[in-house]
Amino acid sequence: MLIQLITALLGALGFALIFNERKKLMPFACLGGLLAWGAYLGFAALGCGVFSAVLQASALAALYSELLARRLKLPSTVLFIPSAVPLVPGGSLYYTMQAAVYGDRAALALRGSETLSWAIAIALGMSLVRAYFGAESRLKKQRASKKSAS
Repeated sequence: MLIQLITALLGALGFALIFNERKKLMPFACLGGLLAWGAYLGFAALGCGVFSAVLQASALAALYSELLARRLKLPSTVLFIPSAVPLVPGGSLYYTMQAAVYGDRAALALRGSETLSWAIAIALGMSLVRAYFGAESRLKKQRASKKSAS
């Protein structure tokens, strides 16, 4: 488990470097990757299914990114992308493509549905958190405009 957490941290670091993340943000990006994969492992250990574990880990990574982005005055995607990288189903995607190239329809259906499920869980977890923060922001603006109009 420790090796998985270290590689998640390094994977997040790698993507932060690829996207030319500012040096002061590198530790936050690494911590986000560690947090996301640690959450996935924790939820999986609690008996959550893969979809549920990925969804919750993605939501946690999005929450981390949103809160930290507000504090650092950044767009949340700057932190979310490296944080979510460890959740991307690279192996499953590879085997899906391999099955497609070899024409193995049974393996393609199995691996393809697995890969799609992971991708949907990541997108849904992120979307739920972003929708919450977007609604909260709109409510604050409405309240502020009502106060200024009064």
